[in-house]
Amino acid sequence: QMSNYVSIPTDCPQRGERAGWTGDAQLFAATGVYNYDVYSFLENYNDVMQEHAAENENTYGSIMPSAFVGFFAQLAASGWSDAGIIIPWVLYQQTGDTTLIQKYYEQMNAYMDKIATDGYDESMFGDWLGMAPASTPYLNAVYQIYTTQIMKKMADVIGNTEMSEKYQSSYDALKAAFLEKYVDAEGNVLSQSADGVDESNHGYKFVDNAQTALLWALKCELYENDDQRNTMIENLITNIKNEGGSVREGMDENTLSVGFLGVNVILPVLTEIGAADVAYDLLLQDAMPSWLYSVKNGSTTIWERWNSVMPDGHISGTGMNSLNHYAYGSVMEFVYAYAAGIRPLEAGFRKVAITPHPDVRIPEIACSYDSVSGRYVCNWKIEKDGTFTVHVEVPFNCEAVVELPGYEKEQMTLSAGSYDFSYEPKEDLRKPYLGRSQISAQLAHVHIHHQGSMLDITMGILGKYTPALAGIAASGDPEMGANSLEDLTHMGFLPFDPSALETAIEEISELVVE
Repeated sequence: QMSNYVSIPTDCPQRGERAGWTGDAQLFAATGVYNYDVYSFLENYNDVMQEHAAENENTYGSIMPSAFVGFFAQLAASGWSDAGIIIPWVLYQQTGDTTLIQKYYEQMNAYMDKIATDGYDESMFGDWLGMAPASTPYLNAVYQIYTTQIMKKMADVIGNTEMSEKYQSSYDALKAAFLEKYVDAEGNVLSQSADGVDESNHGYKFVDNAQTALLWALKCELYENDDQRNTMIENLITNIKNEGGSVREGMDENTLSVGFLGVNVILPVLTEIGAADVAYDLLLQDAMPSWLYSVKNGSTTIWERWNSVMPDGHISGTGMNSLNHYAYGSVMEFVYAYAAGIRPLEAGFRKVAITPHPDVRIPEIACSYDSVSGRYVCNWKIEKDGTFTVHVEVPFNCEAVVELPGYEKEQMTLSAGSYDFSYEPKEDLRKPYLGRSQISAQLAHVHIHHQGSMLDITMGILGKYTPALAGIAASGDPEMGANSLEDLTHMGFLPFDPSALETAIEEISELVVE
């Protein structure tokens, strides 16, 4: 961020491009304002974008101000040119200041009318560099819906009833068309077959039920009933788990396959649907593709491609290997807003939610955010004895709605002040094997005091009670390693005593990280 937030947000600082790519700018904006005081910086960039649209037939471009390749600069591309709508909304959420919305709503409305008439480009840029992406036409439909939702919310904020009704009506029509085209009766998302397109500009095959497609359908509530929503959630988790490469052949289990337009929503959406454990699986993964793959391979800056450097240390032959691109750094919004749990309930952070989502693999987090309303703090720690300690600070004239995991009070509204909590949660947070947790899911580095790695202990318990299952797991069989404790109970086709397996599961479930 520091090397790309200079004058305007650029895609990369280290090569001749150095352009104001708007896709990068909009998807990183929420993280950017958590990291630094960049309100004035982004307000200035908003002026640049609005001036660009006024001079280019009411169309925000994919590069603003115009630079690099003129064709790209003028292109209306979903998730890119939409920065002219999204960034003002992000700034309003952070500051509560309606000035930009009031000043530029007419221009934003003109852009939306232009998209409604002419549409987005059908080939650029989509889920840029996603390795199993949703089609670009699908993302065009999604982003038109998403920006329509934002326009309705902004109209409500400034009291423009006419525009609010316009965009509510537009949303209803767009959602109905989306459901008819892209969502089948069961809830599968046809993010490839509905448009009959085959692959991205980088040769990655478009797929149905792509991670990015499912994430946006869930985020924008693009389903008709709970059954469809549940199917989307199941398909998303199955895709991420990727047992034995059964969904994404050749890719590791517990990996992401999103590109630019999925990277900023994947962990927040997973947490919102109750799968924070899966979000942590992805956050801590270091197999390719993942955030920590680049770190494992010596990177000190974020890459544009997930696979810019190969495991042997050589630059990949894929081309276009920028090693300083900030877009994937948008993952930090999850750390502030969900892992630590500080996010606004009212624009300007006068009222916030503080809802930490702890995971024993990161046993301690210290987080503060200097909002425009003052400093919020949420520090938490999973103590060795199982106690969960939390320190919360709320600034003057503000309040926080606090929800702590497994606490005696489900919800508390706290006024300005400093608060400390120390308690034993209803569920022991030191126990890593809960719910969907997989035997092989990144737990080998977590050690129980004086007992060796968690993975070794788990395999030892399985070997004691169910040698057949332990043998398969020890063989490195990917399907076995991808199974959760719940899955093991259904493997009746293997030679084991069901009661012995139940005993093993009970012991494994009681393991704690001290």
